[in-house]
Parts: sequence; structure tokens; C-alpha cells
Amino acid sequence: MTPIEDMRALVRRDLKDENPSAYRWTDDEVDRAIGRAVLEYSQYVPRYQKDALNTVSGQDYVDIATLTNRVRVYRVEFPIGNVPRSHQPFRVYMNHLIFMGDDVGNGNQCHVEWGKVHTIDASVNTVDAQHYHTIALGAAAYAVLAISQYTIDRSNIGGEDVDMDYLDWGNAMLNRFHKELARIARRLGDKRMISGEIYYKEGA
Repeated sequence: MTPIEDMRALVRRDLKDENPSAYRWTDDEVDRAIGRAVLEYSQYVPRYQKDALNTVSGQDYVDIATLTNRVRVYRVEFPIGNVPRSHQPFRVYMNHLIFMGDDVGNGNQCHVEWGKVHTIDASVNTVDAQHYHTIALGAAAYAVLAISQYTIDRSNIGGEDVDMDYLDWGNAMLNRFHKELARIARRLGDKRMISGEIYYKEGA
């Protein structure tokens, strides 16, 4: 099976929705829920990246528009190759990484360490294997809450059969998901604490 199919199966197990002839949730609905869970997980455990970007001579900023699906920037090494390494204090504003120290660009490259959103699709799963069940739990919660919202909306146009069990079930799983994300963050340490960024925290 593909990575997304594997994750879909885990989610359906949590949803108790494993009969292909009578699925309560479509694959598209499950996949959307997986996407939401992966996005939230990525705020706690981004996918580590390191890229070399060109500086501009005389400029105190670097264009980071190419760092797509960025969650946060951890460190910037410039100039490259010093011992010990020269990590610049910086801030991020939109797609600009701004040096806050005395150095400015000289046309050479800098190294940017950053975190991005994880991917689970037909060919790739970048989530740590030990966290698969956490993602599945979060996705199941979002799938159930989506059903709950649908039934509430239906009641607002005249129906009387809103199933509050969905809402309670979804909220219970979402609470467990958030607790597990907090546990993971505590165990791994707050990745933002190794950031050289000052004055501004991306996503704040």
C-alpha cells in the first residue's frame, strides 16, 4: 500500500470504519482530515531542512520565498565555514530573512536551517514512524468533528436528529491528540529555543 493508504487504514481503524462496502467516511474526507492533523503536527515537530541561499552584496536580508511550506527558521550561518560557526541573529518578515547583527550580505551563500510542513501522499511519508498513530488519532478526531458539524448544519434547516455523540467523541479524541502533541514537544524539547531569531517569532 502507498503511504497515504497506510495512514488512511490507521485512521479508519480509530473510526471503526473498516468495511469497504459501507464506509461512513469517503477517502477524500479521510484524506482531508489527515492533512489537517499533519499540518497541526508540523507546528510541533517540523520537518528539518537545511538550504544554501545567496546573499546580496550590501543587503541585510535574504529572500526565503523558495523555502515553501515553512513553519519556522531555526538558525542562519553566515559567513559559512568559520570555527566556531557564525550564527546570525535574525528576524523573519514574510519572505525576507533579515540579519540583525553587524554583518550584511556579500554575494556569498548562507546556510539556513528551517522546519517545514510534513508530507503524507501516494509516494512520501515524512512523519516519524513512532508518531503515525498520533497523526491517525488527530485525523480521526477531525473526521468525526466534520460529521458533527454536518449534522448540526442539517438540524439548522429543520432536522431534529443531530447526533451529539459525534461531537463528544470528536472532542475527546482531539483533546487526546493535543495532549499527545504536547507530550512529544516536551520530549523532543521546544525546537524554537535553538532558533537565532530575535524580536519576532514566525506564526505569532
